[in-house]
Formats: sequence, structure tokens, C-alpha cells
Amino acid sequence: MQEVLNLFTKIFNAGVSNAKSNTLLKKKYILTNVICFLLSLSTFPFIFVFFPSGWFFSVTTLVFFLIFASGIYFNKLGALNVSRNLILGSWTLGVFVYSLFLSSETGLQYCFFSLVAVPFIVFTPKEENQRYLHLILPIFLYFMVDLEVLSPYFPKVISSDTAYIISNFVKPTVLIQIVLILYYYSSQENDLLSEVDSNKKLNNSLRSNSEELLAFSARLKRSESSLNSLLNSIDDVVVEVNKDGKVLNFWTTSNIEIEIGSYINENFGSFMKIKILAAFNQFKGDYFNKVHEYNYEGKDYQFKITPVDHIDSNEESAVVAIRDITMNKRIADEYNEVKKEKEVAVRSAEFKESFLANISHEIRTPLNGVVGMIDLLKDTPLDNTQEDYVETLKSSSENLLVLINDVLDLSKIQAGKMEINNTDGDFHMLLNKVSELFQPMAKLKGIELMVEIDNSVPQFLKFDPTRLNQVLTNLVSNAVKFTASGSVKLRVRKTTEGVKFDVQDTGEGIPVEAQKSIFSQFTQLENKATHIKGTGLGLSIVSQLVKLMGGEIKVYSEKGNGACFYFTLNLKKVDIISNSTSGNKESFNFNGKSVLLVDDIRVNRKVASIMLKKMGANVVEVENGAEALDVFDQADFDLILMDIQMPVMGGEESMEKIKAAGFDRPIVALSANALEGDEEKYLKQGFDGYISKPITLSKLESGLMKIPVLSS
Repeated sequence: MQEVLNLFTKIFNAGVSNAKSNTLLKKKYILTNVICFLLSLSTFPFIFVFFPSGWFFSVTTLVFFLIFASGIYFNKLGALNVSRNLILGSWTLGVFVYSLFLSSETGLQYCFFSLVAVPFIVFTPKEENQRYLHLILPIFLYFMVDLEVLSPYFPKVISSDTAYIISNFVKPTVLIQIVLILYYYSSQENDLLSEVDSNKKLNNSLRSNSEELLAFSARLKRSESSLNSLLNSIDDVVVEVNKDGKVLNFWTTSNIEIEIGSYINENFGSFMKIKILAAFNQFKGDYFNKVHEYNYEGKDYQFKITPVDHIDSNEESAVVAIRDITMNKRIADEYNEVKKEKEVAVRSAEFKESFLANISHEIRTPLNGVVGMIDLLKDTPLDNTQEDYVETLKSSSENLLVLINDVLDLSKIQAGKMEINNTDGDFHMLLNKVSELFQPMAKLKGIELMVEIDNSVPQFLKFDPTRLNQVLTNLVSNAVKFTASGSVKLRVRKTTEGVKFDVQDTGEGIPVEAQKSIFSQFTQLENKATHIKGTGLGLSIVSQLVKLMGGEIKVYSEKGNGACFYFTLNLKKVDIISNSTSGNKESFNFNGKSVLLVDDIRVNRKVASIMLKKMGANVVEVENGAEALDVFDQADFDLILMDIQMPVMGGEESMEKIKAAGFDRPIVALSANALEGDEEKYLKQGFDGYISKPITLSKLESGLMKIPVLSS
């Protein structure tokens, strides 16, 4: 009996080993083997049952028996799919053919009911396509046979009695098959489905965990990549050493090769080893976590020693982070050098500005006497020779003053203190004044000076009259100066970019090589016909002023065909403005008024005193601010003209004390300080007006006219 059971066990377990760890597949192998065995067992008696009907049916039944038995063999080979389809296909075909030839009276069509149940056993839930195919086909064939759809085409080969005998044998066999199939289905499939459901849940859980693991892995890879990038960007060397200074491990991205087991001093010098040994001897001292610096073989190093805790042993070790700071120190040294150079440059600029302010003051002080006396001399009776001498003196003093102003303007531009102050003004009047200024010089040289203003150019525009006048007078002055014959033309016209200025002459022109540097500082041109040289500052200042006003000056010239300087400014049109200050200008009248003149230079007092007396004023002179403080209340002064830089007491201090004492008349600063911002500074300090030296009679009058109390 045991041998029989062992045989059955071997038959039913055929091919199970091919399923490996797949429990569901193992069970499908077993169930398929059971079906094969059951069909073989059911078919075998029919070999003899069909014998009376003819040997053909008996032989065919024998073939089907062998096919059913071969299913177990194919399972053993691992071809479960071949086994299942072979069994179900041959079974379906055999039942259908037998039913047609032996008639529906045999009841063979009831075998289709067994075929309907079998797919649930031999196919897994994932194999639904095959399951439904083997499920639908038997049902269809059952109705074909039971309704005798094809019976008219197939003659009966057995009698009704034989059919009855077969029917009595088939029906219980089919019933037994169905019962056994249902038994196996109920006992095995529920477990299988439960296992499948558990597998699905497990798969879903694994899939979810897998997604989390993948996300975590991606984050880990990014972190690792970032860490590697960070470590690769650091040229530091990290060395683990023991208390004897022996290298236990190291990490570096540099080309330094360190041998494990060597001593730290072999790579980085004895200083580091001394510090490491001292750190271990004074374990909690200042040596750990303190930055040390030293020089070794021409390189500067910085390192820090950090102790390492070994939980599983008593071994003592430390991590030494070493950084090569040679380049950093070099950069720091270079930075300090640059910083020192910058400080020197700043001090030099401040010294330069201070020097220019002082030199301007010192030059303007004697120049004030020269210019003032020349201006007064012109008003005296002179013969032709004397007038010529005076004009020469006047021209020379004006040229000297222009040179001083050019130097100061250049300094202001370089220091970034030059500002453009645009105001509403009569543009045509400015152009005509420039022409009037140089007409005498042009007539003296026998050349024609013309001003052409296109009708498209508005009369009233927003511009900086001081700086634009400075640019145009410089250009026209140069054109007249360097033109021996012919003409000079100042042309102004409107373009799409703005207002375009052209100053064109018929002089000898400018060589091409000189045009590249003509706007550079201290570049001089010489006119061979007149032997006139430029100062080398005018065109540089003109170029920078034009740039400050938003334009760019250029030159076009051919040797022997004159030169044309041109630039364009974006000037906005404004409404018509009143021009009450223009027209017939009357001399300033000071008849009967008293003036206190304060200046430490006798010549300056003399020049200003004569001019004031020409205007009808009574003048009292003092040498410094302290004397002014003593005498200001001894007479009813209508005006105080106060120099700034004086011994004993300066003009600023004197002005403050006089006003504090209750003096309510104008106090005007009369100073040789003429840098940008000086006028605003003195007005802010409390002066009622400002007139820069050197002065002329007209300049003094116009300066006093700006004070409402005096001009009324």
C-alpha cells in the first residue's frame, strides 16, 4: 500500500521541481498531473466499451489515453503550458468527434461539463485569456452536439442499445470527474487565490517600499555627488595619525602622495609632528582644535588637530586637516599692497586737490591786481601805443586765467566733482555772444567768423550755459587761432539725434596720426604758419565736458583742408522765458553808500577800492577779519566785501561774529578760492554773495547786481 501511495506521490509531483520557489506554480503542476491521471483512468475503460462499435473507436480511445498520460511526462520536462493545452485540446476534440459519430444518445456531450471546470484548475489567474478560451469552446460544442446541429451530416455507427450502455457508463464517470474537479478546486484554489492576494499585497508593499528606496537612493546619490564635488573642490589634506605621529590613513584630492605607516614629519616637516606629540601629551590642552601656521620648504601651511574617539578600543588617534595657504598669503600680501597703493593714490588725489586749491588761490591773488589794474588802466586816457600795450597785457592775463581755469576744470572732472546744471535759457543768445567774443580777433587776422543757426533750432532750450559756452568758446578760439586765412563757421542744426554743433575752419588741418590723440591731456598742436601752440588741456576738457552733457565730440580733417569738430547733444525745447536781464545794461550805482573792504593784500584792496569809488561808493579799508570786527559798527556800512583767507582772523569767522552782533546788511565773499562748489559753500555758511578773483569792474558790478538788496 505504501508503495502505491509513493507511486501516486511521484506521479502527482512530476515537474514540481521546475517551479522552484513559486508555490502557485507548484500547485498547478500537481493539479494538472491529477487531471491527466484522472482522464487517463477514465479513458482506459472506454477502450473496451467502444470495441463493439468498431476497432476504430477503440484504437482512437487508446491514442487519447496515451495523450492524457503524456501530460504527466511533459510536466516532468517542465513544459506545463504544452501539457495543459495538449490535454484540453485533445479532450475537447475527442469528445466532439465521438459525440458526432456515436450520437448524442451516448451522453458523451456531458463530458464538456468537466472541460468547463478544468480551466479553473490548470490555469493561473494571470492566464485569463487561455482560461476563457477553454471555458467558452466546450460550452459552444456542447450545444452543437446536444441540439444535433451537425447530426444530419454524420450517420450513426452504433445502435440505440449500445448508445444506452455507453450512456450508463459515461454519466457516472463524468459525475465522478466533476466531483473530483470541484473537490480539488475547493480545496486548493481558495488557498491559491488567498496566496495570490497575499502576493499582490506583498508586491504592492514591495513596490511602494521600492519607490521609497529608489527615492532615498536618488537622494543618497545626490548627496554623495554633492559631497564628492565638495571634497573634490577642496585641496586640503586630511591625515589620521596616532600619538607617535605615524600616518594611519589619509585623504586628499591634490597630487601629494603619503605612504601609510610613514611619519607625518616626512611629508610636512618636524613642526607638525612636535605639535601632534604635544597635543597627545596635553590631551585637553590648547593644542587640539587650534589652528597652527608654519612655513615648510618654501610653502605656508595651516593645520588643525582633532582627536578621534575609538569606542571599541583604547587606541588614541587624531585627524589633522592640513591646508596649503601659500597662494592665499600671496593674494593677501598683494591685496595689502594694492590697498596701500590705493591709500597712497587717495592721499595723492587729496593732496593734488588741496595743492590745486592753494595754488589757484595763490596765483589768483596777484593776478587779481594785474587784471584789475589793466581793467582800470583801459579807462584812462591812452595814446595808440599805450592802448596796444594794454591790449597785449589784457590778452596775456586772460590767457593765463584760461589756463588756470583749465587746470582746475580738469582736476574737477577727474575727481568726479564736475556737475552739469541744465536750466532754461536763450540758446540763440549764447551762440551770438560766442561770435561777438571772437569777432575782434577774427577781424584782426582778416578772417570771416560766421554763425549759422538753422530755423529748425528752437530759440529757448534746456542746457548748461556755463559748460556749453566753455565748450564752444574753446573750439571757436582754437579755430580762429589756428586759421591764417579764410573763415571759421559755427553751424547749429536740428537732427533726429538732437542738436548738432559743427565748428569748421579753413586752416591747415590736423594730421591723421595726431587726430587719434588730439583729445588726450597735454597733447599740443603747432600751426607752422603762425607758430602757435596749444596748451594741451582745452580739447581734453572739451571732450570730457561734452561726454558729461551726453554727447561725444569727433573731428574730421584733411591735411591742408581745415578741420571740423562736431558733436550732438539731446537738448529739450522749453517755453519762451523772460529775458529781463538782457538789453540795455546800466552801470551799477553806489552813490553815497559806504562799503567796508576787508583784504590782507594791499594791491587787492587798491584795485577793489578804485572800482568801488568809480561806482560812487565811500570805501573804508581794513587788513583782516579782526579789524573788521572792530570797525563794522563805527559807521553805517551798506555792504561788507570780505576776503576769505586772512591772517589773525579769516573771513568766515569774522562774518559769523559780525552777523551775530546784529549786522543786517549784505556781507559778500570776495575770494581767490574758485574751485567747483566754493560759491555754494560760502553761501551755505551765511555769506549773502560771492565774487571770485581776479575781478574786473564789470565782474564786480554783475556780482553785486545779483544781491536783491543792492540792486533795488
